[in-house]
Amino acid sequence: MTINATNTNYNSNLGISNNNLQNTAKEIPTTAQDFVQNFAKDKQEAVKEILGYGVDSEGFFTSDFNEAAGITKDYKIEADKIKKRIESQTNNTATNWLNSHTEIDIAKTIGNIYNEFANFLNNETSAKYSSNKFDNDRNNAINNILQNKNLSKGEKIERILNDDIGIGKHFIEGQSTIIGKISGFDKNISKEELQQFHSFMDNNKIQFMVDMNQDEHGWSMVTDSLLAAVTAKGISNHTKNKELINMAGEIYTDYQALLERNDLSLEGFKQEYLKIKERYDDFAEKFKNMPEEDRIYPQEDAETAKTLESQSDSKSKFKPIQVTSKSETYQEADFLKTINFIQSQQKLEQIMLLFNQKSNNETLDIKSFEKFFKKRKLDIEI
Repeated sequence: MTINATNTNYNSNLGISNNNLQNTAKEIPTTAQDFVQNFAKDKQEAVKEILGYGVDSEGFFTSDFNEAAGITKDYKIEADKIKKRIESQTNNTATNWLNSHTEIDIAKTIGNIYNEFANFLNNETSAKYSSNKFDNDRNNAINNILQNKNLSKGEKIERILNDDIGIGKHFIEGQSTIIGKISGFDKNISKEELQQFHSFMDNNKIQFMVDMNQDEHGWSMVTDSLLAAVTAKGISNHTKNKELINMAGEIYTDYQALLERNDLSLEGFKQEYLKIKERYDDFAEKFKNMPEEDRIYPQEDAETAKTLESQSDSKSKFKPIQVTSKSETYQEADFLKTINFIQSQQKLEQIMLLFNQKSNNETLDIKSFEKFFKKRKLDIEI
């Protein structure tokens, strides 16, 4: 009794009534529950596994993922969003050569993002992030995410990984493919090393006979692949020579195989590419100098061909893939046939997704492809 009286007097002296204490006590469990809900649940509460880690009934990774990533438990990461990103980079079954990695360590990847931005992820901070790793546009995009008070800390990490302008690729940890290395998805390849690689490729790119204003932009593996496809699919419309037809097909097949190789460094890719370039140059020379009886002229080019024949007796008098005037019909008609072929295999959309491009048109024409190719350096800029 004495103790109770003392407590009553003490509370009265503080200006706290028993009713207020009771009301406060009633609120504590609710506040604690809200507090707990902001934490990743224990692995024991997992209802399934995604990417080897537990996932709770709400779709968030359980605490075993946070432990593996080295992040605190107050980061709740939505498993399906992460899974989709991983699959888009490693399990692109429509076009395997567009996979940037053969495998990705998602825990280390999320850990890399956390370690880079830990001081900026809390909504209480007003500090802005800035790094010479990124250009101004990317730094601004990062800060738009970090300063968004409507996002939880976990959502901010998800946004950085899945952004639309190539921020997340800098933090991916895993085994990159050759296309991943070329496209800047390998965090172990420096910006300078990648720039030197592209400079070399710009100076040594294959000069395809199909004219797409190649001199207006640098080398692109996407452009190369499409133009090799155009040559392979369209060559039989211009020659009866089986050797040339087979050469074009083999070059295209081998170039695609080169893009799918996962055992090459950038230096190794350059050496293999030069071998294909040498084969293409040999093909182009043979095509240019093939006997007249091996040539096939598209119907709309017949008149042009006759005019050119009367103007010159040299073997180089006519280049059906490069001539202007009516022969431009070949360039667009055959190119579009090949584009339709590529679209039928869903390659086009996958190409654009890889380079963070979105197609606004269901039907694409030559001009839209040229525009896409010209932007290639910006799209893979690191």
